[in-house]
Amino acid sequence: MATDEVIQQRLGEAPEDEAVKERLEREHGELLEELRVLIPGAQVLFGFLLAIRFTSPFTDLSTVHATSTTPPS
Repeated sequence: MATDEVIQQRLGEAPEDEAVKERLEREHGELLEELRVLIPGAQVLFGFLLAIRFTSPFTDLSTVHATSTTPPS
């Protein structure tokens, strides 16, 4: 929740203006909602990459094949 001083400092508006407070609180809630959606996606991606790393075909690769960006011929 934004304080009156922060509102006045950042926006240059009167702290009594409820519309400013409401807008900041709404934007804060929207940001938290977006983060709640983003975090599980990042966890799934990290888990997938971690699982790929420990599969047996990947560990059987030589160092050259594991770091190569071109497909083997």
